[in-house]
Amino acid sequence: MGQAGGRWKVGTVLFILVVCCVIIGIVVWQTTKTKNKTPDQQSSAGQQTQSSQSFNLGILNISTKDLSLRVRKQENYVLVGQLGIGEQSGSFENCSDNYGGDSICLVWKNDTRLHIQRKREQETECFTITWEVLTCVDHVLQDCFEVGKAHWYGGYEDWYQYWPFEKTTRNLSAYITNDSYQKGIGGVQERYFFSTQGVVIYVEEDVPLYLSFNASADGNICLVSKYEKYPFQNAQKKLPQLKYHVCVDQNVKTIHEYASKRFIQRPTGIPDPKLFRYPIWSTWAQYHKDINQSIVLDYAKNILDYGFPHSQIEIDDDWTPKYGDMDFNTAKFPDPKEMINELTDLGFRVTVWLHPFFNIDSQAFTEAKTNKYLIRQLDSEIPALVSWWDGDAAGILDTSNEEAIEWYLNKTDYLRQTYNISSFKFDAGETAWLPNAYSSANSLDVPNIYTKKWAELAYRSDPDIRHQEVRVGFKSQNLPIFVRMLDKDTNWDYTNGLKTLIPTALTLEYSFSIVPWQFDEETINITRNFLELHENYTDLIIDLANQSTTTGAPIIRPLWWIDPEDEDAQVIDSEFLLGDTILVAPILDDGARQRDIYLPKGKWMDMLYNNVTDGPQWLTGYPADLHELPYFKIVT
Repeated sequence: MGQAGGRWKVGTVLFILVVCCVIIGIVVWQTTKTKNKTPDQQSSAGQQTQSSQSFNLGILNISTKDLSLRVRKQENYVLVGQLGIGEQSGSFENCSDNYGGDSICLVWKNDTRLHIQRKREQETECFTITWEVLTCVDHVLQDCFEVGKAHWYGGYEDWYQYWPFEKTTRNLSAYITNDSYQKGIGGVQERYFFSTQGVVIYVEEDVPLYLSFNASADGNICLVSKYEKYPFQNAQKKLPQLKYHVCVDQNVKTIHEYASKRFIQRPTGIPDPKLFRYPIWSTWAQYHKDINQSIVLDYAKNILDYGFPHSQIEIDDDWTPKYGDMDFNTAKFPDPKEMINELTDLGFRVTVWLHPFFNIDSQAFTEAKTNKYLIRQLDSEIPALVSWWDGDAAGILDTSNEEAIEWYLNKTDYLRQTYNISSFKFDAGETAWLPNAYSSANSLDVPNIYTKKWAELAYRSDPDIRHQEVRVGFKSQNLPIFVRMLDKDTNWDYTNGLKTLIPTALTLEYSFSIVPWQFDEETINITRNFLELHENYTDLIIDLANQSTTTGAPIIRPLWWIDPEDEDAQVIDSEFLLGDTILVAPILDDGARQRDIYLPKGKWMDMLYNNVTDGPQWLTGYPADLHELPYFKIVT
């Protein structure tokens, strides 16, 4: 079995150190024969060149003086960057014959090679930029690009979720899935960044990627490739490479449509339509761990007595005897079969909370340890213990081990067959829960594969009805399941509060935690009214979800989706589109009863005041009471 980690042999270490210290590199330039070349820019293969030169590759220009890169669209530069930070410029050879046309090649004294390959598809021009280290595994590769005047989108779920993305500040961080509560790069992420200049940057998944964004207010997005003991362990002693794609199209929408089709898988279907239509009712925020059989039954009866709809009821944290044992704690749930039968008779589907952790006092830990189903200590058969929010010493499921996944899924089947559990809420799954040094059944040199495998496990637990949920995502857009946002805090600002809700909207799946009947009658009535409003548009939402399986277009869309060149629409983070026809502008400020609303181009029917307004324009001081939601429909 493969292992993540490993030891250097002394001879190998000495050899590589000697090679890294004494090797003399040769710089190799390669460029296509374009009309933009002048004779002094060309050199034959094998010829060493010392002078500063500038090379053109379609709309891309690179200077050998400082390795600056510029990409232009018409007369404007849409991307400016600095390649090979820390590398040496100077003499090089042209090696055009090695790569054929439409490419640039360069090899440095410290034995790094740069290759840029051009590809054009209709109106889109793309460049695959690849740095390769030829000898030293400790070499660090770094390219940086100016944020500039463009607005940027994409990236990852964040505690401070700003829209557009350039409002974010992040020091150099490993690009792995983290718990957003730890202020790291979040658990839902893609190596995908695009701008209003019609530019996209997409980094390959096997790059040991570190990212900084506007660190120390430098105005740059930096991509760094390097192997370290954690999190990119490099058990196979691969040489680092930094490979990414830069593509340019007409505007932010056209480049997103092109790049998402090329780099991101389409969903293979949609989740259970009932989840689009009705809310999930969770026990967590209302009761935390203080749940038992009578509380769950009372909870369900109250939902019905107060006249609220439901898709399912979710039994959250602390329903098991020990964390990791996937069965009911009979001290709290003396007759779980009868409880679930009663809930089913009331019209509820019942889901339970699951996670990848096995506390050492659980029976499942012993079973998993015996069968090597857990992440292990480095070069050892002993499980590596981790701490998590419900335990200081726990094993964690090895998702690289197919036998471990089958064992886990068998336990979910037991819950279905024994108790009529309908589906599951899968918690955690972020790479950051792994120990700093470990071994696994198969290589996790790409740590985010752990997250991807956890999401795939979740899908496999309920592949037919598909009413499970996860909280993580990495290259798992093909899975037709709901991804829930990390729990939001009760505040009105950008510190994981209300104003981050629209920027982090990934789906329209939503759940109730604090129950409305904890408040006054007005709150109950407002909640009912908004649930009814949501239900009125569920058919549209489901239709948009089905469309996304072929078009890739999101259900919830930014305002620039219908007018990509509109500079106001490019920066608005407090409104959203439902498809192309409905604009929603909720009030997000504490105590406010009015707000400014921007309408992009088109004729918009005001659904509160029943009048038509032409866009683009601002509606200043638009009034809306607590029970009212400002929203507009496009008039065709």
